[in-house]
Amino acid sequence: MWTTPESPTRGSVPVAIKVLKRKIPGPPDPEGRMSMVDVPASWRDIFMAEALISKALHHPNVVLSYGCVRPSKDTALDFLPEVQSRDFWEADKEPLMFAQEYCDGGSLLDKVRQPGSYTAREALLWCVDVAAGMEYLHSRTEVRVAHRDLKLENIVLSGGRAKVVDFGLARLIVHDELSRGHAELPFTTSPARKPSPLPGQTSSPPNGSPNGSPKGSLSSDVTGQTGSMRYMAPEVWASESYTHKVDVFSFAILAFELLSRTRAYESQYLTMQQVARAVAESALRPNLPKRWPAALSELLARSWAHNADDRPEFAEIHTELCQMKARADSVSVGLPNELYDALVPPVRGCCTVQ
Repeated sequence: MWTTPESPTRGSVPVAIKVLKRKIPGPPDPEGRMSMVDVPASWRDIFMAEALISKALHHPNVVLSYGCVRPSKDTALDFLPEVQSRDFWEADKEPLMFAQEYCDGGSLLDKVRQPGSYTAREALLWCVDVAAGMEYLHSRTEVRVAHRDLKLENIVLSGGRAKVVDFGLARLIVHDELSRGHAELPFTTSPARKPSPLPGQTSSPPNGSPNGSPKGSLSSDVTGQTGSMRYMAPEVWASESYTHKVDVFSFAILAFELLSRTRAYESQYLTMQQVARAVAESALRPNLPKRWPAALSELLARSWAHNADDRPEFAEIHTELCQMKARADSVSVGLPNELYDALVPPVRGCCTVQ
C-alpha cells in the first residue's frame, strides 16, 4: 500500500510497482545453455526517463505516476527475491522502481483475447478514452509527448475507463518543434546513444544496417527503440525521420483490433517483421468490415494513411469519435442502432457442409 504525497489524508491506496529487471537472457554458453546477464547500463537511464515523464502527466485517460520508490531491503523482499545477494545493494546496482496508479481491469489485449467479454458500446468508449489521452499528450502546452509504442498491451482499464500507460519509449518534444519531431529534453535518450551491447555481443551493426539495427527497426535520427511491428508506421520501418503522427497510425491499428475483436493481420500467416515490411512497401492494412458505418471506416483509413501529413491530429479523431458515440447513444433502447449493431461480430456457423 502507498500513501499518495498529493493527498496524504486519503490514506493508503493500492499501487502498481514497476521494477527494472536486474538480469535478462544473454547469449548461450559454449554448451548451448541459456545464460543470464546484467541489463545494459543505458537501460537504467531509459527507465529513469520514463519515471520522470510519467510523473509530469495528469489526465483521466493517462495512468497516474506517484514517483520513484527507494525500498528498504525488507520491503524489496516482497517483489525482488534476489535482494538477498550480497552485491545487490551496491550503488550502481540499487533497484530502480516507481509507483503507478493500480488499474485492476487488465489491458485491452486481455479484452480482445476474450471477444465476448465486452460490448460494442464499451469498445467505442475505450477508443474515445485512448484518443482523449493521446490528444492530451500531443497538445500539452509546455512539452508534448510522443508515446511511440501505442498498442493494446499499453492501454489498461480502471473503473471501466481506458488509460494510456508505459512511456518507456516515449519522447518529449518541445512545443514549437513538434512538427519536426527532433527537439528533445536533456534527460531523454540522445539520438546518437544506443543501448549498450550485451556480454558476448559486438557493437557492430547487425545485418549490415548503417544505424545499428535490422532494417526498419529504428529511425536514423531518433532513439533506437521505436515500438512494436504490428503497429509500426511505414516511415518507422523505412528508417525515415518521423513525428508524433506515428502514434496516430498505431492508434488506428489498435482501434481496428478493439472494434473488430480480432488481432490485425492474424489471417495473413506472416511474421510481424513481414507485416511491417508489407505495411510500408505494399500498403498492407487490415480489412475494414463492409458492415461498419462509412464515417468510422473513413476515420480509421485516414488515420493509417501512408503519408503522415495525411493523418488527422488526435483532437480531430477524438471529436469525431465523440460525435459518433453521441449519435449512437441517442438511439432509444430496442430500436436499430446503426453503429453498435454494426460492431457486433457476425455469428459464425458451427459446422461445415460437404
